[in-house]
Amino acid sequence: MSDVSQSWHTVLEAMESGPSVWTTPAELATRLGGDLDETTDLLAALDAAGLILVREPDRFDGPVVALAPRGAERLIGPRERRAVAVGV
Repeated sequence: MSDVSQSWHTVLEAMESGPSVWTTPAELATRLGGDLDETTDLLAALDAAGLILVREPDRFDGPVVALAPRGAERLIGPRERRAVAVGV
């Protein structure tokens, strides 16, 4: 996990521990106790690194984010992610 900065790891952990797979940047900023602009900047960097997925579904007013498979692997490791994927 050496290629993931501490602030990125904190965001990934907050996403993983949330009540649903998808979350909005505003909900994530609240969960992190931070500023929306700062959180949005971190999310942009995580998106560029392929660690999160960003979508703009019709039912939301703005974007929502979720962990990408690569982000999950960085957070919990490849072996555990494979076990989760196959339901072990």
